[in-house]
Amino acid sequence: MKLVCIEENPKVLVNDMLNVLEEGFQRHNIRTMVYRDKMPERCEYTLWYTATRGWDFTPFLNRAELRLRHNGESIASAKYDHSGGFALNKWASTSTKLSPVIDELLAGFQ
Repeated sequence: MKLVCIEENPKVLVNDMLNVLEEGFQRHNIRTMVYRDKMPERCEYTLWYTATRGWDFTPFLNRAELRLRHNGESIASAKYDHSGGFALNKWASTSTKLSPVIDELLAGFQ
């Protein structure tokens, strides 16, 4: 896997989500390309994602789901769920929360 095409999800309101996803794949020496609407023909591997925010004085990432596909077939998935309550890590950066999720998603593809 040398290139993963990321399907942009305009419903996701986490501002740095795409940047974090791209950096996470690049950390694994996998190039990325973002597309919207029509998938480019050269995209053998694609990533679909969704994420939601919670609110506690300021918005924070509370859930994310990633699905990696090969020629349209899901081959891996990983999730982030904030544990809730008074956990102070709710205000951690998107990168801090999603880096382990991306690592989990790509664990079998090295």
